[in-house]
Amino acid sequence: MTHPKRFTWAQKVAAAVRGRALSIVMDPDPNGTPSALRTSLAAWSTIEPGATHHVVVHDDMVLSDTLFERAENAIRAMPHAALALFAFWNSRNGAAVRIGALTGSRWVSAVNEYTPCTALILPRDVAAGYVEFAGKLHGTWPEDVLMYRFLRLAGVRTFVGVPNLAEHEDLNSLSGNDFQGLRRSACFPSLDASGSEPVEDPVLDSLSVVPFFKNGRAQVALRVPGSRRPRWQNVECEQYLERLGTPAAVLRPRRLVSVPGVDTAAVRGTWLTAYALGLAAGITEAEREAGPYGARPDPMVVEQALATLGPGGLCHVLPAGALNELPERLGELVRTGVTAGREAADRLTSPGGAVRRDRRGQRVAVLDGNSPLGEYLTRGLADRGHRVTSVGSRTPDGAHPDIEYAVADLDEPEELSRALAGSAWVVDITGLTAPAAAEPLPLPEGTVRIRKLGDGSRETAADGSWTLHPGELYGPGCSRGSRLGRMVWDALLNRPIDTGDDGVAELRLLHVKDLADVVSAVLEGHLDDRELVVANDVPHRVGDLAEVIRRIVRPVLISPPGPAGAAEGEPVPPSATPCLPLRDGVVDVEYGIHTFAQWLAYEAEFSIAS
Repeated sequence: MTHPKRFTWAQKVAAAVRGRALSIVMDPDPNGTPSALRTSLAAWSTIEPGATHHVVVHDDMVLSDTLFERAENAIRAMPHAALALFAFWNSRNGAAVRIGALTGSRWVSAVNEYTPCTALILPRDVAAGYVEFAGKLHGTWPEDVLMYRFLRLAGVRTFVGVPNLAEHEDLNSLSGNDFQGLRRSACFPSLDASGSEPVEDPVLDSLSVVPFFKNGRAQVALRVPGSRRPRWQNVECEQYLERLGTPAAVLRPRRLVSVPGVDTAAVRGTWLTAYALGLAAGITEAEREAGPYGARPDPMVVEQALATLGPGGLCHVLPAGALNELPERLGELVRTGVTAGREAADRLTSPGGAVRRDRRGQRVAVLDGNSPLGEYLTRGLADRGHRVTSVGSRTPDGAHPDIEYAVADLDEPEELSRALAGSAWVVDITGLTAPAAAEPLPLPEGTVRIRKLGDGSRETAADGSWTLHPGELYGPGCSRGSRLGRMVWDALLNRPIDTGDDGVAELRLLHVKDLADVVSAVLEGHLDDRELVVANDVPHRVGDLAEVIRRIVRPVLISPPGPAGAAEGEPVPPSATPCLPLRDGVVDVEYGIHTFAQWLAYEAEFSIAS
């Protein structure tokens, strides 16, 4: 698929495939607003009669000599699956490719993010279904997010090639993606010696832990155990490793390599990701008993996969020349980290070897803990070592191993009382997640209520309770209906950001991770005030936040100023209530908005076209 401006590149791609026929599909409206979706719908509609599968390749790709050989093997083994031939080096799927390389796999199941559409194979009926689905959704999500959502709704599994079977050329993006920096494959060796392999390539068909390095931050995608369909939560790598009892010397090493142009935090992020990657690969191998189909890693594939970890995580800030030098400068650090992580996995998976943070203190019950916000808050408290029970009105879709679950009608006092039995603390978030109850909830002593300031809610609580009023709450699990949420949502859908006014109004933000820190501080007896407004120390102008969103999510326009309407997410009003201004250790706004946007795009259950 191509555009007239890049027709010669499309010809180059088609000519490079010896003995195979690739037709060139042109943008049907080349003078219109640039749209990869428009061209992709035309490309996915050109299925040859009698074909069982269809491949679409963007015009800025370089294809592996073994692409069709390996693709045909995979189609025979997984005829109903989508096959992604490429994954970007800073993506979650790119991280999955690294785990695949370390475990000797040739295909690995995709995780929770956009589907890489730059080189993709779909079964015939799936391709037709995507065209029908996405054809109704012009002007909403980008092509790759629509593909992810369609495949997820249709129950079609996606697997990514290890190593990748295509590489991305450094051409100017016609779809406005240049703000992401240099975009390369997670693993594309110059030679893919796969011809001697058996017809049934080794497939890693399930992952539970996927460490990735993106925007200079070490992160981990964690699959929710037991969910009906794959669900994931993303946490910071350090938080995940701390929960496993990782020594402080590993989390905060005293000596790290110095790299010109790269700050110490980014080097440490590279180290943490490499360590967690080795740990994840070791745990995966233990779960599969010495690797899929007895496969052994290819040293060349492993070397290439690890070489892209550092550059991928820093491609948003460094030019191509500096990125090309990083594999040599960070190579030893990455290899050492992976080795240390695998050794830790051996200890964790040996009998009696698992060491997790001790559960401490009295049990705390979180009301509406099964809600999207509740899931992240309960996990945050559990990761901080608290003994947590999630109380909700419905059976949870999956379960955190360190959390207990109770199902109860929160409007029925007797059911609620039984669910709270044995809990010395109650954290009530229903003021944020549920409509106000007709009757006040009978809350026991030791209740931490989280309420919007001035919401007029009435609860009956004994002395010894706390009330926290968060500022503009954002992050995973939070509503897209807030003022910040609406702005992020606009950018995700490639619409001009509506700031609601002239952009001078200020918001006092609070990330859900920081909310968990404050609640944990209450449970540990570190806060004396019984009622507090909790927010970041520094307020942010709405106009400034719009610029951050443009940098982090997508560089869309900002709508002209208009009258501000009263809606959820207005600035926290002045109040006589004491304020706890958070300064040290809070989530920085750019990373916080990134986590919010990623959750809204890939995990939140919202109408696609709304």
